[in-house]
Formats: sequence, structure tokens, C-alpha cells
Amino acid sequence: MNPAKRPCLPLLKSMAEAVALSKKEQDTFYIDTLHIHRWLARANKEAVSEYAEKKNPRQRSLQSGSAWRLFGQSFGDLSDPQFASLFRSMARLSTYDDPVSRCLAEARFPLRLEHDCSGDYFGPKTPDLSARPAELAQLLRRTTERWCDWLDAANHLHAHRNWHHTPIYFDPDVEKRDLAGIGLVQRNYSELNDWMKGAWQHLHTQFAERHHNSPKWLTVGQAMASPDKRVWPYHQVDTCIIYLWPLVKLHNWTYRDLMKVVRTLIARPQAYPCRREHELAVHCRTVLGLRKNTRGKSNTSGRPPGCEIAQRIFRPARKGVI
Repeated sequence: MNPAKRPCLPLLKSMAEAVALSKKEQDTFYIDTLHIHRWLARANKEAVSEYAEKKNPRQRSLQSGSAWRLFGQSFGDLSDPQFASLFRSMARLSTYDDPVSRCLAEARFPLRLEHDCSGDYFGPKTPDLSARPAELAQLLRRTTERWCDWLDAANHLHAHRNWHHTPIYFDPDVEKRDLAGIGLVQRNYSELNDWMKGAWQHLHTQFAERHHNSPKWLTVGQAMASPDKRVWPYHQVDTCIIYLWPLVKLHNWTYRDLMKVVRTLIARPQAYPCRREHELAVHCRTVLGLRKNTRGKSNTSGRPPGCEIAQRIFRPARKGVI
């Protein structure tokens, strides 16, 4: 049975268009959507810039609270009703079909698993809190902060994957990165949905007007044609570690805990960098730009807290999807 097709958003090119559509539909969702898109774009660009501007992974700061920090900068000090309204818009946006919405949905998936396994965070198992609005608001804020942890992981994984697959996107010059993005999307233009085609055309027009007399404009064509890739020898291990790092942080896993969990998810569990705890720790720091800031105590049972979440996240991957 095929999953239901995700709907496309109307293309909103400015806040004026979002306001007009919200008034017409009597629905503030479209205004919220534009703000959410801008926030998520900033979070993604921060992850990309860590790779583009810091060639040494040891110097990178990844999964260190970027999405939640930028959330506060983007939306300010919201009242409880305002926060609840924004949370509903984020949940609704995650059902649409565009790159930003899909990233939001990707990060929501493990959050739902955490709720399903333990009842933590907001979800179907949450009791009716309508008579306790302050408690509900606190839960929504905590849920959103956790959602941001998973957004950081998703953005990190996208940046790490693209670092290997599309090196031209990681020029130290931020304008060239933007132009390379236009060229890379144009490679697969025929496969885009209507929203993405409209968004590409809008951005292409903007950048063409801004850079048509600049040699940087050549970056668009270079990105379209560039065959360059970097070798990615540990893609399966890297994918698991990056995407499970929110569990490492929440449950204070040791590198030994992480190694035990990752070994259950990969095809070659005894190969580098999972042969020894020290190797994995060095790989996290020197390849992935990840480091633990607190000491933990290894779980003697071999199943650290959160292990079930990791298994459920990567259950399809064990059949060769990673």
C-alpha cells in the first residue's frame, strides 16, 4: 500500500503574501510557516558553515544547541498561547512536501518514538491537560527543545553527507555556496514538485539580478556540471553516530555505550572505528566534529537507556537502507 501523497504548500515569496493569504483563509498558519522556514534555513546554514569555514573537524561546533538557540532568536519571548499556536503550526508544516518540511518531519520521527516508548514529551499518550494550561505549555516548550536536538542531528547528517557528495557546495564564500545550491537543484529540476520548481525559479531570478555582473555567477553552472565527490569510507557508522547523538547527550552515554549500540546497527560491527572505545571517541572528534562534554558511566547490561529508540530509528537500515 502506497503512503498518502504529501501536499504542497502555496509558494510564499514575501511576508506580505503570507499575511494576505492568512487573511483570506483566516488562518495564521501561513505567517507562521514563513517564520519557521526562515528559522530552519538559518539552522541548516549554520551546520553547512561549520563544514565550509572550518576544514578541521576538531574546530567544528555541531549538535551544540544551534536550532534551539536560533529558535529563541527567531521567535523571541512567546506567551504560552503564542507558543502553543506556533507548535501546532510546526506539527502541521511537517506534513507538507518541501525540503524544509521534510527536515522538520525527519526530526519529529525520533521524537515520536521517544514519546511512544516512554510517554515523554507531547504526543498521543499525553493526558488531557486542557484544565492545566501552564503544565501543557511547559510540556510543549520541553518537547520543542527536544525537537530542536533532533533537528540539529538531521542538519548535521545532511551537511556531512553533502560534504562528501557535493563538495562544491562548501566554498568558504557564503555567496558562492548559495549560488552552488541553485546549480545543484537545477541538476534535478524535472524531478521537483511544483512548490520546489517555483521556489527555485524565484531564487534563481533573485540571484541572477544580484550577481549577473559578478564572476561568482559562474558557480551556478559549475555546480550543475561538477562530478566531484569525496570518498566516504565510513558512511554507515557516521550516519548512525550523527543521528543518535541526541541520545548520547540526553542519557549521557559513554563512548562504550555508543559503540555497543552502533555495533547492533551496522553490517561490519567489528571494523574500524567500532573495534575499540578509544577508536570511536577519536573518530567522533576528528571526523564528525562531535565531542562529549560530560563523563558517563557505561551501562553494564549492554543496553543503555534509549537503546530501544536507536533500534527503532534504524530498523529499516538493518536491511541495507543506510
